[in-house]
Amino acid sequence: MRLKPITNTRNIENFHVKVNEQDMYTFFKKHDANKDGKLSWDELKQAFTDLGVTWVSWTTDRALVNADDDEDGYISEGEMNKLIQFALKRKLPTQRQAQHLKQSGRMMMQMKESNPSVSSTK
Repeated sequence: MRLKPITNTRNIENFHVKVNEQDMYTFFKKHDANKDGKLSWDELKQAFTDLGVTWVSWTTDRALVNADDDEDGYISEGEMNKLIQFALKRKLPTQRQAQHLKQSGRMMMQMKESNPSVSSTK
């Protein structure tokens, strides 16, 4: 039996792509708009929007329920690992969504090169 090549790029875009935790960390930290060291609901929602998540508000709510240990409504530095595990467990990102992560990583590398004080370490 001869297999037909895949021509539908939508199917290809929806395959899960493995990314490492550091890529996810960098991506989420980029969404800390006010640079207070934690992610608010709105910042988290924007991150999931940029990943192309379909049910953005629901996913944001679930992420907070799962990762916000102290229930203050924010994802702090200490809770970031739980947020990353939440995203990876749900097979985020897909190939299309991973493009945002790659762009984010490139931007962080450029920022580090131009400003050595920029850090993305935990």
